[in-house]
Amino acid sequence: MEIRRPRRRPADRTTHHGGSHQVDPPNLLVNPLPHLLLIEDNAAARANIRRMLERYEYKVTEAPDGLTGLDTARTDPTIDLVLTDVGLPDIDGNTVARLIRTDPGIAHLPIIAVTAHVYVGSREESLSAGCNDWEPKPVNFKRLRGKIEALLPVALRSTP
Repeated sequence: MEIRRPRRRPADRTTHHGGSHQVDPPNLLVNPLPHLLLIEDNAAARANIRRMLERYEYKVTEAPDGLTGLDTARTDPTIDLVLTDVGLPDIDGNTVARLIRTDPGIAHLPIIAVTAHVYVGSREESLSAGCNDWEPKPVNFKRLRGKIEALLPVALRSTP
């Protein structure tokens, strides 16, 4: 099953009628693109993951470290889901998940750990820290997309 979403339209547009300008009212879009927060310290990996997510029609905001990601999650109310690397330089992704879960304003956000730290128990560590799911690197984007779609709020989903 393929899930399609309408693309964003401009908030307002100006039309020209016989030399006069008229501003049309804003278009309110029922199902905007899902907004993902990608927390990844490796710039090349971050760019690659972002490109793939944008191909699947997600809006992506990037954060290069855990503290910046946490601040973004707290200050941007349009974030729908968090993807976090586990091996971050300041605070690790599992700590980011714990801090999100203890913050009432953002505790509802789904979190997927995306990590190269693949060892016995690593998945369980991320899940017990508060992540909803876990994806090993190198990322299988088809599988990751399925995990994202399963976790997105139902209100964001649309069908053809």
